[in-house]
Amino acid sequence: MSLPSASSLQLAAVCAGSVALPRVGHVTEAAQRGTEKHRELELDTEKADWLLTEAGLVPITGAVVRREAAFAYSVGTGAVRFLGYGRSSYDTANLADTEIPGTLDYLEQTNSDAQAVDLKAGRPEYVAAAAESYQLGFAALVAERPKVRAAFLFVADEERPWARWVDLDEWALDEWREKMVRLAANVGAARAAVARGEQP
Repeated sequence: MSLPSASSLQLAAVCAGSVALPRVGHVTEAAQRGTEKHRELELDTEKADWLLTEAGLVPITGAVVRREAAFAYSVGTGAVRFLGYGRSSYDTANLADTEIPGTLDYLEQTNSDAQAVDLKAGRPEYVAAAAESYQLGFAALVAERPKVRAAFLFVADEERPWARWVDLDEWALDEWREKMVRLAANVGAARAAVARGEQP
């Protein structure tokens, strides 16, 4: 079984038992709106570029751009695998138990730096600060560049788009690698406890 997906990492960091116990499926209205926004911006690249610029996330000149790109990050080796495009581009059965899967909504890369953006359509008070976000930490690691801007882009229906971001250098990226190793160990311990019939 792989590690939690990038979007579940924050909850796993707070409570490893949340990803070790059986889950009940539930799709919220905010989640549904978010899915619709992702589809809309995947098809309308001009609007996506406008939203980024309007929110202060200036595109990197000469960068290669990828949208809805899925990756797996290995906490054991630090290796990154590109899995394909789209949220259904990978099968969790094909992931190693040391890998974290996740999809980046928007990724720009040059030889030396990158900008990774995650789209949010829900309430910002429920989203972690950029510098503390495991989802953005994952995004920065799979971008595989020595300098990365990792950002949340908020796109509520009636509001002007805005963003929260953090700029990460190699030292900060090493810190995130260590955090992912610790998180993986905590998740493994919680899953082992559940397998023994104990409380995680």
